Order: sequence, then structure tokens, then C-alpha cells
Amino acid sequence: MPLQIKGLSVIHRLFRIGVLLFAVFLGACDNTAQSDRQTPAAERGPVETFQVGVTSDLVNLPWVVANQQGLLDPVARRHGIRLEFIEFSGEPSALQAYDRGQVDALTMNLNALINGAKSSRHETHIPLLFGFSRGGHGIFSRDVKSIDALKGKKVHLPLHSSGHYLLFRMLERNQLSMGTLRLIDTPQTDLTEGFINGRINTLVASGSTFGRISQLDDAHLVGDSRSLYGEIMAGLMIDSKTLDATPALATTLVEGWFVAMDAFFPDGGPLASEYAGRFARLSNLPADRVSRHLAAHNFLKTPPYALRYMAGDNLGLAIQGAQRFGLATDTYRCGPSSDGACMVERDGDVISDGQGTRIRLDTRFLRKLMEGQ
Repeated sequence: MPLQIKGLSVIHRLFRIGVLLFAVFLGACDNTAQSDRQTPAAERGPVETFQVGVTSDLVNLPWVVANQQGLLDPVARRHGIRLEFIEFSGEPSALQAYDRGQVDALTMNLNALINGAKSSRHETHIPLLFGFSRGGHGIFSRDVKSIDALKGKKVHLPLHSSGHYLLFRMLERNQLSMGTLRLIDTPQTDLTEGFINGRINTLVASGSTFGRISQLDDAHLVGDSRSLYGEIMAGLMIDSKTLDATPALATTLVEGWFVAMDAFFPDGGPLASEYAGRFARLSNLPADRVSRHLAAHNFLKTPPYALRYMAGDNLGLAIQGAQRFGLATDTYRCGPSSDGACMVERDGDVISDGQGTRIRLDTRFLRKLMEGQ
């Protein structure tokens, strides 16, 4: 009898162990099924990679830092895509890459896009306007201290860039024309070295070049974009064919921008101290000054603010300025024989010109984001 009881005891223990193992197995299966149910379909499917072009203007630094810090990765994974950021030293080279299809999206100043002849043959959607320059573009000189004194001077700058637009508008405000200056087309990357070695005395700089030049003792700031409130506006640009094929690209970038804004400027306040060093290194500005310079860009930090700006009449000055800039710079060979070639107008959500450029302010991604919040 004791043996029989012992045998039954062993059998019972084995039975209980089997039941427990079976329960663990079922639990694992259930957890796996639950995990599958909770994982978005986009994460389980093939991941497509998209290239995003970013220029070196200070207004674009949040995109660069957000990418380096991995802030955009969770958003991209949730929507089933991967982002690769490509940095360009200047707007002309970035626009050329965009026109050739070498980048799928671009962060670019609106006036540079409107007046960039390379981008005028296809429709572009702007799902987000995210900030405007108030101090990130400037005219520096070693030997003049006023706009009037620029007459007859050589001015080095990248032609057809937002810096070129700044110079035009500053001259216009002082009843001067660009015909009174000698403009030298110079890449952003050559401006600092040229100024330091004395080959360049007067220039128009933006982005990290602005940061470098502003720290030189013999560089006098003749004028900057604080005078053009809201005219040099930065936006996210995507070709219409790319957007139609993969709307998740715009969804990811629009959502990712506000994730970055929450991280960099918590509660809408100043730049978080943990990121100040990173912004300083990229902008070539001292850490104690970078927050002030970034604050001058008036980033659109919330979806409602960005939507109000895109849907309202705030772009009127920029559009009118772009048209006069096109006429003044002969961007599209404007003249009496080509009536309407430099016309730039806004009709509802579409900004167009006489050369076929169509830029659509596409607010549906902002609206969808706001609906889900």
C-alpha cells in the first residue's frame, strides 16, 4: 500500500507539472497572439526607406538633432517606414537633388522653392510649415555698416537662395536695386574661409555659416532677417507622386516634428538644457547663445498653430515678395515677351507661377493629427 500511494503521488505530481507546462504553453501562445494583435500591420510588413533632404539653415536644426537622437524612429516604425536624412550645405544643391528624385522629401525655405528654377516642373505638397527665420540670415561686411553703403560693392552669396531673397528685400526696403551691386555666386561652404583669408569682404550667410561669421570680430552685421518677419518661411516639401504612393511619409514627418518640439521645448518653454550642446555644435554658436538664436525662429510648436498659419493669409507677404524677387533677378527670364512668367499667386491651397510650379498647402495631415489627439 505505501508503494501504491507513492506511485500515485508521483503520477499526481507528473500530471500537475504537465498541466502547468500546458498552461504556460497556452499563455505563451496567447501572449504571442496578443502581441500580434497589438503590433500595427505597418511594423510587420516590409519597411520602405525614404531620403529626407535637410539644408543647413538654423531653422532646420531640429530635424537634424531629432534624427541624431532617434526621436523620429518610434514614429517611423509605427507607420512602417524608415527615414534617412541627407544634409546639404546650400539650397541650390538641395533643390537640384529634389528635382532629380534623389531625395523624397525636403525641408526648405518657401521662397527658395518658389524661385528655384530646378523645381518648377512638378507639383509639390507642403504638409507642414514649421518655422520662419528671424535672425538666421544676415548680411555681413568688413568695410560697410549700412545698406546704403553696399552700392558698388561685391557681395558674395549663393544665388537664388533665401539669402539672395533677404538681400533683395533689404535693398528694396531702402529704395535700392540689385543692379547697384556686383553679386558673386558663392557656395555657403566657401564663405567663411573666403572672409577669413580676406578674399571676401561682404557676404550673405545663413545656417551654420551665419553662426561662424557672427563670431568674427571684424564682421559687421549690416542687416538680418529680423526685418522680414514671417517672409522667410520653412516648410516640409514632398513631391505629389511620392506622397500619393506613400502618405505615411508625410504622416510620420508631421507627427515627428511635434514629438521633437515637445522634447526640445518642454511645455513650450526655452530650449531644454540637455540638447543645448548638440544644437551649439551643429550651429557653430556658443551654447549660451544658441537658445536665443533658435527662439528667434518662431518654430510652430503645436499642430493648431501650424494649421492656423497654413490656412490663413499669413503667407501673403512671402508670395508677393517672391514675385518681385523673380522679376528683379530674372529667375525665369521674365520680361515683356513673357507676360505672366513671373506671376506668383495663391488660389485657395495652391501657390502657382507662370512657369508651371504648383505648390499645394496640404493640411490634411495636420488635421488628422489633431483629430487623434
